[in-house]
Amino acid sequence: MTCCGSSTRRVGVDESSGTRKPWTPARWPADSAACDELRQWLTERSEDAEAAFYGMDLDFRGADLSDADFRESWLSGSDLRGVQLQRVELYCAHAERADFSGADMEGADLVRASLWDAKFAGTRLTNAILRKAEAFDCVFVNANLAGANFGDSDVVDSDLTGADLTGARANKLGLTGSRLDGARVAGFHGSVIGPIIVSDHGKDVELDDEDLERWFTERGANVTRFRAEPPGATQ
Repeated sequence: MTCCGSSTRRVGVDESSGTRKPWTPARWPADSAACDELRQWLTERSEDAEAAFYGMDLDFRGADLSDADFRESWLSGSDLRGVQLQRVELYCAHAERADFSGADMEGADLVRASLWDAKFAGTRLTNAILRKAEAFDCVFVNANLAGANFGDSDVVDSDLTGADLTGARANKLGLTGSRLDGARVAGFHGSVIGPIIVSDHGKDVELDDEDLERWFTERGANVTRFRAEPPGATQ
């Protein structure tokens, strides 16, 4: 994953910036260990507003962490199933192997987040920002990604079966090896990199080039396959 710089909240297109605002959970996790780590972090932030949160392999279920600023923090391997995470800031965060299944992440900022092997089954990610996110081997089964902004990002070797991508947009979205059976893509627009995998009469089929574009077009999307500039091309 690309190393992120110091915390500045959205100075540029893919940057996050500004001083963290005072925040406490609207509802604390049921697990005492997760509560203790959050309290320790909030204490550290009283002296260093830019202190990153280290919450790896913890159980945050039952919590409402909406509007939390977890930029550049570590949530790897943690259980966030069903957690309220609306508008959460996860810029440049590490969330490898984290389970966000059933969470409400409406409006979440996942710019440059590392999401390898993360689970988002049934997660609400409407209007989420995923520019330059790395989502390899992820589960987005039945996830709601309507209106999401993928920018330049990779959702590779992932399962998007039944995912809702209506109205989502991308500049260059890598979908190589990802499954899109039953995905809703009406209004999706941008460039994608294939091949994608779909089921055709019980057999897995890889779609790329014109077949990939046709699959999206037939479902109401305006998608072109990404074409790299030829060597020596001028801007």
